[in-house]
Amino acid sequence: MSLRNDIAISCVLHEAAARGFHCAATGDGADELLGGYGFTHGLEPAAWAAHRAHMARVMEFGSARLGKHLGIFVASPFTHPAVKETALRLRKDDCVQVDGFAGVDGRRSAGASGTREPRRLEACLYQAESPSYVLLSLQNM
Repeated sequence: MSLRNDIAISCVLHEAAARGFHCAATGDGADELLGGYGFTHGLEPAAWAAHRAHMARVMEFGSARLGKHLGIFVASPFTHPAVKETALRLRKDDCVQVDGFAGVDGRRSAGASGTREPRRLEACLYQAESPSYVLLSLQNM
């Protein structure tokens, strides 16, 4: 999980640095905590919760180290202990919804009937005058 994620994050952080960004916020840990991995959707709720708890214990990301190397402060709110604790209180049905959920763009998921799709939040690129922030979304890469 770490190497593949680090390669993608490295590319995005290099681009952010080239554009003059000094801070970045990532979604590291969101899939692990909120049911973003399709291979967990078919699990019964108790098994899903146990697998999620395991992922929350072992998840590790290189975004902060990579950002520091490039002179960019990287915040990963989903790795914060309080956020993890709160997310782990959510049930499977709070995180994974039945197929047909209309996303932010209004399109419906294309999964087969009866499958489950994660609720997703879309991230955007935003540059304020000072300081500069970039929100990174690596979904579907």
